[in-house]
Formats: sequence, structure tokens, C-alpha cells
Amino acid sequence: MAREIVLSVHPEFSEWILSGAKTVELRRRFPRLPLGSAAIHFYATSPVKAVVGSAVVSEVIVAPVPEIWERFSRAARVGRSGFDAYFAGTDQGVAIRLADPRRLHPALGLPELRERFGFAPPQSFSYASPELSRALRAQHEHAG
Repeated sequence: MAREIVLSVHPEFSEWILSGAKTVELRRRFPRLPLGSAAIHFYATSPVKAVVGSAVVSEVIVAPVPEIWERFSRAARVGRSGFDAYFAGTDQGVAIRLADPRRLHPALGLPELRERFGFAPPQSFSYASPELSRALRAQHEHAG
């Protein structure tokens, strides 16, 4: 089974992802391992400070930054100035295609994440512990 990833995202972006309006997440770097249909969990940063939902990674594309802009800026819901600032100083970018977004009800807040799983919010991404992965899957299944 592929390792599950936790991504830190701004709350606005997590809402777009979970509503299906944002289908690509852009990153400067991302693990180069066979993800298959791995889950990606979204940690919404301040002021939310919670894991708010998940999606399936359907594809990871590494490409030159101009190509990333051309192919994915609309699906990523990013403006040119923000894109240029984010990718300044790097030649390659990563586009992560997302499918099957699912909201977590209720979201798992940072205090509970720390207490139950020893969780620390990732700067960019981290691997979910097996315990956290199981808990998130169970909560999705329970919510139905």
C-alpha cells in the first residue's frame, strides 16, 4: 500500500479542493515514489489548524515551471504573480492531480492531532503515520 501524505494548505485552497473547484495542487517538490492511488490529506493552516479532508492522488507531473503554468494554472486556481513568487529560483515544478475529494466531518484539530498522533504540521508535506492514516480512513467511512 502506498504511503499517505499530509499536505499543508491555506484554508482557502483546502475549501476549493474539497469543493472540487481546485483539481491540481502545485508544489516545488514532492516525493518521487510510486503513489498509485494514495490518499493525500489536507491540513488547513491557521486559523483553521486542522486536517479537513482528503483526496486521491491520480497523477504526479514533474515539469519545467513554464510548462506547469501553461498546463495547470487554471486547474490549480492560481494567479500569475503568486505562481511566479512561489516558483522563483527553481526550474522544475510539480503538479499533483487530485480526484475524489472528501471532507472530514468533523475535522481533526491540531490539539487532538498532537495528543493522539504526535502530529506536527508539515512545512510542505509529511507522511501520515499508520495510526493517523487508519484514523482518517475510519472517520471517512463513519461519515459515509
